[in-house]
Amino acid sequence: MSKRQFQPEDMKNLRYLSETAITEDGKCAACVCSVGEEDSGLFESQIFLADLISEKIQPLEKPKGINHTQPQFAGGSLFYLSDESGEKQLYKRKLQDGSVTCLTSARHGIQRYSVSSDGTTAVLEMELWQEEITQNQCFQTMTPEEKKQWEEELAYRPYEITDLTYKMDEWHGMRQGQLPRVAVVDLISGTQSLIVKDELESVYPVVSEDGKWVAFYGYPYQGAFGRQPEIFVCQKDGTKRRQLTEHIEVCIDGHMAFSRKGDELFFITSPAFEDGSGLLLPCSVNIQTGVVRNMIKDDEDQICHGIHAFPTNRTEYGEPYRYFCEDGEGQFLYFLSSFHGRENLYRKSLNQIEKPMELVEKGRTAIHEFALSREGTMVYLMADLEKPVELYKKREGEEAKCLTNVNDWLKDYEKPQTEEFWIRSEDDEEDLQIWLMHPSRQEEGRLYPAVLYVRGGPTATYNGEYWHEFHALACAGMAVIYLNPRGSFGYGRKFCSGGIAWTTKAMDDLLTAVKACVKKGFIDPERIGVTGGSYGGYMTNKLIGRTDCFSAAVTQRCLVNPVTSYGTGDMGFISYDPSAVGNVKMLDYLEDRARGNPLTYIDHMKVPLLILHGYQDYRCSFEQAEQLFIAMKERNPKVPVRMVMFPKENHGVDRTGKLYNQIQHLQEMTDWFVKYLGEGGADHE
Repeated sequence: MSKRQFQPEDMKNLRYLSETAITEDGKCAACVCSVGEEDSGLFESQIFLADLISEKIQPLEKPKGINHTQPQFAGGSLFYLSDESGEKQLYKRKLQDGSVTCLTSARHGIQRYSVSSDGTTAVLEMELWQEEITQNQCFQTMTPEEKKQWEEELAYRPYEITDLTYKMDEWHGMRQGQLPRVAVVDLISGTQSLIVKDELESVYPVVSEDGKWVAFYGYPYQGAFGRQPEIFVCQKDGTKRRQLTEHIEVCIDGHMAFSRKGDELFFITSPAFEDGSGLLLPCSVNIQTGVVRNMIKDDEDQICHGIHAFPTNRTEYGEPYRYFCEDGEGQFLYFLSSFHGRENLYRKSLNQIEKPMELVEKGRTAIHEFALSREGTMVYLMADLEKPVELYKKREGEEAKCLTNVNDWLKDYEKPQTEEFWIRSEDDEEDLQIWLMHPSRQEEGRLYPAVLYVRGGPTATYNGEYWHEFHALACAGMAVIYLNPRGSFGYGRKFCSGGIAWTTKAMDDLLTAVKACVKKGFIDPERIGVTGGSYGGYMTNKLIGRTDCFSAAVTQRCLVNPVTSYGTGDMGFISYDPSAVGNVKMLDYLEDRARGNPLTYIDHMKVPLLILHGYQDYRCSFEQAEQLFIAMKERNPKVPVRMVMFPKENHGVDRTGKLYNQIQHLQEMTDWFVKYLGEGGADHE
């Protein structure tokens, strides 16, 4: 019996694991399993507990429709967030007897939290309006009637906008006066108290192991530096607050972490280099002196490229806790890094920084996140080319063992063959890593269409792992070509220096990969399509405007006119050095943004084009899709062009959007390529 072909509608069967945690004795672990609900489109999340001795997995019981997320172990209990009361509150479940207690009454719920190792103190991130702080309502939950009245009032309240950075895609637009603040819960007495009461936006709080110190990221600046975070520390009652860092390019991508001794904080920076290259570095800052030290040298890229390189081709859902942690003895910092198409686990000596880093665990294709117990047992989520992540355990000196099989239904589906190979760039300057997924049920001697899938970024990376979008295209009868062109993370600083992702060299790398794949002998050079989202959408527009290599295109949440993106998206004003703004004339700045503008090549865009875009996209604003659609319709009226707009979705429509929108998004893309790359499709209408 032949196996089934993956279709976009099969996304409803996907199970997503995320948010790993482990007890300090290494006997129990937890992770979150999320699944989309067809009718509502919402995702429901449940915590799975893993007994690491018996290796039995059991879901934490909960009512249907209720979400349990962000598991953490401390003081013999499991802590987690649950929206059972209507808002996300912090709960504690004792491991010994299973008794459950709700610990908080945050007025609008909790976004994130952290618990001290001794289980005495929890810190919370909560969104609040200043009037609620003044009226002492922070921990007064609302009745359903009060909440309805509040939402109705908010819907008609004017927005007061004074800051340059007043909207973000992650906020789904503009805030209506609320700001995230940090609060503390004394888990012995049950006392809840707000410790950031002024208008300092404060996020991702963490607490020291002994519960005495609290740290968080704050946004102290206005204007062009408004989204540059800094690290703040204070005592758990909010006193002695200090800003520890200043303009060192702190990067928020998950929680920071206190050292075991409590004297340092580990975090990530994204320093600016003179050569224009990018790199995320793990660092530490002393909470008393403010002295910062890099854990990795900025040129130390022999076996990895910094820390976590923003992999984009992932079948994932949920928020990771962090990408690094200290071992139980305080000897090493363990961290994840993508390198040459694999996300691996590394470690670096904390006491002998001059020692080279070590490869601890090589991912089959990608380790998404991990947790390390004090005694050395490790759990992590790892994917491979044939399925999304599963939970693994690893003890010192033993082989890793898979504990879950949440997507076992995929065993009944075709697994298209994927080749991985390297070629030399056309200018002979760099080696390029290429993946070529063959069409499902490929027949000898037959030519097939292919799709070049360009990743987002521009400073991100592809890993050679399972992504359902590739499988949907391959099972629709197409080969899929993907690679990391110059500008990508994961290959050292030189590979992504000089803003090369926006130059013709990155475009040349993509075309060189297509040529190399055509030479394999089974791809029809007259039936090649191109697609990508965000930066990948920008490159899609650029490729069909400047080359004749493609017969169809799907541009997703794209950028097409950098001039008009100024001021309209949440990144439209930060493509220059804010400190130099006074020395740059506005006309010169806009002319610089106009260089290479894909819209100026509209008269050369003669291939069938599908535009997919969320109406509430605040990264690449919807006006970008509109400009491309109108220009194509006016200038190329005989070319098939279609725009599909998702009215309530933002930039993450195909990753974090409603399930039914994710399915339609993928279906629209595959149907378009089947129609215009199929036999005779290149002739179009």
